[in-house]
Amino acid sequence: MARRRLATGLLVAAVVAVAVSLLAQRSGVLAGIEQRSVAARFDLRGAVPQDDVALVLVDDASFDDLEKQWPFPRSLHAKAVDALRAAGARDIVYDVQFTEPTTQREDGALYEALRRAGGGVLATATVTVPSRVAVWLTELDRVITTLNVPATA
Repeated sequence: MARRRLATGLLVAAVVAVAVSLLAQRSGVLAGIEQRSVAARFDLRGAVPQDDVALVLVDDASFDDLEKQWPFPRSLHAKAVDALRAAGARDIVYDVQFTEPTTQREDGALYEALRRAGGGVLATATVTVPSRVAVWLTELDRVITTLNVPATA
């Protein structure tokens, strides 16, 4: 009988703990604490320089050098992917929103470049409701994951 009461008590405690955890997560009450905790841990660790990461940026100088304005044709992005592959890039992660109308030929050029490179990750984010952001990580023709995270100021 004592074992049964112990098992019942543990089960009730587990259910309550799960319910409280879910409530805390859904309400966002711990979000600020988590963000401060992560920031503190990164501060303690300090900067970790990376010598094997290259960022390719699109800025005003890019527009001047290429004599093009946004949006760039997807075939131009395909040339960038091919150049990264030729330079030995291990992973290609793109943070560009491809929202403008295009042609099947332009889409195909980018898709084929990513295929030649062995794949890549296309990441994008959109605001879905006030103060929430949906992030999609896509690898060629499959969605890797979709995250819904609080937007930060």
